[in-house]
Amino acid sequence: MKRIHSGYAAQAGFYFFCILFLTIGGCGGGGGGSSATNTTPPYIQANLTSFPTGAVLPGFATPTTNSYVTVQILNKLGGTQVSNAAVSVNGVALDYNTQFADYEGPLTVSAGDTVQLTVALNGSTYTVAATQVASYPAIGAPLANANWANGSSNLLSWSAPLIGPANTSYAIGVFGSNASLVWPANGKAQILPTSTTSYSIGAGNLAPGNGWVFAAQTYSVSIANADPSSSMQFIGANYQPITITATPPVTNTPAATLSSISITPSSTVISTGQTLQFNATGTYSDASTHDLNAQVTWSSNNLSNATISPIGLVTGVGDGAATISAALNGIASSATINVFQPNPSPASPLTQSVAYQIDPAHSGQVVFGTPLSFPNSPSWVANFPGAVFYPLIAGGYVYVTATNTNGSTSLYALNESTGATAWGPITLPGTLSRSMISYDHGTLFVVTGEGIVKSFSASTGAAGWSIQLPNENFVIAPPTAGNGVVYISGNGNHMLYAVDESNGNLLWKVQDNGADSSTPAISDDGVFISHACDVQKLNPITGAVLWQYAAQCSGATQGAPVYANGFLYSVSADSGVPNSLIFNASSGSETGSFLALVPPAITAQTGYFNSLGTLTAINSSNSSVLWTFTGDGHLTTSPIVLNQAVVVLASTTGNVFAVDTSTGAQLWSGMVGTNAGIGSSLGISAGENYLVVPAGNTLTAWHIGP
Repeated sequence: MKRIHSGYAAQAGFYFFCILFLTIGGCGGGGGGSSATNTTPPYIQANLTSFPTGAVLPGFATPTTNSYVTVQILNKLGGTQVSNAAVSVNGVALDYNTQFADYEGPLTVSAGDTVQLTVALNGSTYTVAATQVASYPAIGAPLANANWANGSSNLLSWSAPLIGPANTSYAIGVFGSNASLVWPANGKAQILPTSTTSYSIGAGNLAPGNGWVFAAQTYSVSIANADPSSSMQFIGANYQPITITATPPVTNTPAATLSSISITPSSTVISTGQTLQFNATGTYSDASTHDLNAQVTWSSNNLSNATISPIGLVTGVGDGAATISAALNGIASSATINVFQPNPSPASPLTQSVAYQIDPAHSGQVVFGTPLSFPNSPSWVANFPGAVFYPLIAGGYVYVTATNTNGSTSLYALNESTGATAWGPITLPGTLSRSMISYDHGTLFVVTGEGIVKSFSASTGAAGWSIQLPNENFVIAPPTAGNGVVYISGNGNHMLYAVDESNGNLLWKVQDNGADSSTPAISDDGVFISHACDVQKLNPITGAVLWQYAAQCSGATQGAPVYANGFLYSVSADSGVPNSLIFNASSGSETGSFLALVPPAITAQTGYFNSLGTLTAINSSNSSVLWTFTGDGHLTTSPIVLNQAVVVLASTTGNVFAVDTSTGAQLWSGMVGTNAGIGSSLGISAGENYLVVPAGNTLTAWHIGP
């Protein structure tokens, strides 16, 4: 096996590692060597530092290498250094250096290269394999051979290269001509978060002479089977030579004092296990501002929900809120973080109807047991005091809201097989004659026209939590619940709201830029909101905008966007003319259009569109028209798909039609009344082998076999 020998660079190379990161009993030897057999896992501290090829710190490595590695091994029982291990990097053995009690040597490692460390000791092998940092910070200030005055503050700035794992940090410092660290004074590099790309070194902190400033990116990984505190540090560095001159400090201007601290972000949401960098900025008495991330004392008031590192990196631990604080010199500031764990909902296609247009994606597709059998007459018809809205079907119940004679609304649960009231009616607050519902994980979520959101047990009707959406007074679009979140679009102040299903906490709200109503649609990685001239995809946990489409137009959306097969179908009209577009759901790029003023139903291969009263089936792969169906000439609602049947309602005549998905041939028709009315325009529903159609103040249900 080829060996890496420590040559003339050993002292400078090892000292660089030591001042930066080494934590075993100080730098250099200590403890003496040991070759005794010990079955206790050893403590291993390995460090790999690389400079760009051709730009290596003088005296750091050999003329032909750009990197240096050191490995110290400690016998935990005796507290002594281990000298009888077999240590190699990428299969090349390292020599033991008795002066520094470590295994070390120069080598060549490029940014992003994979590096494997192997330590064989007493019949056991300890390994770690990871990559050197992907790129190195480039120093912007000072310029090469610049002059720094030790009586003034001096700025060190660097680029922000590709950032590695979550525990990646920056390390900066100043070497003197004898390779000793002259700043920071504590003998360790200054560690900073990756959100920081500059640092001001205060007056009087540098000794005169020649030297170098350095900036490095670094992260650590654990070493398998070794003592749990063992690690290997990966460091990618750059440097600039400087000259430090002795100048008297400026004494005629009083030092600026810290006036306030601000923390960003001020409020946000993360999932359990995720991390987020908080930043502290100080404002001083001279109106200057400075990054204080590495100087403030960070704290969390609820460590069971969120922890925070000494440089402001927050980690979500458990569901709930935590207050993050930063304090320095008696001045403090705080911010709020909500930790939320998504609760996955069943994937489409569903056997139930849990939202407007069947599912949270509004695909309009539902799976029934087979074979389908359309009856000659309804299973039941239920009557209500006023207009009914789209029903939901789940767990043996049909859920619906209906208006009362005084303008309020009530919530009902009906037995899906008989239509008898199972529980309710529950009178809902408000008098705007409109309340919308969604279902997830056995709970109903109701949003009133005034923006009050309430939860109810779907099986008993027992009330859960209740909140008023902040400053919201007008909601007309159905809510959508999925993956543990209820999403609501409000018309009163044009906001999209995300509410925690479990407790009613408001996770976030964002401006949705729409003057009309829009029902949110949910995919695995986003929530979509669609207005006539503005379509957005947002992060479902944080509300951050992932992409946005904006157009110059005037019009209104109709119903809801539809997500299916990686595409988003946005239904809208410009001055009354259909202006419905198809987008790539990942990128937001426009991929096509369609003629419809109501949401389509989309299966894996085919889209079914009510195109101005004509039901049209279109092949999704090549956009060819497969068939058309006009019914009685008055088709008005969105279609839904039950296995191999497409169902659509003519709301002005009350006829309900089912046609074959492959041929468009009529399979069945039913009747819900001569004037279905406005209630039915909100959508028909199907689930658990029942087709349920709203019409005016009635619900009509058919059991569609088996």
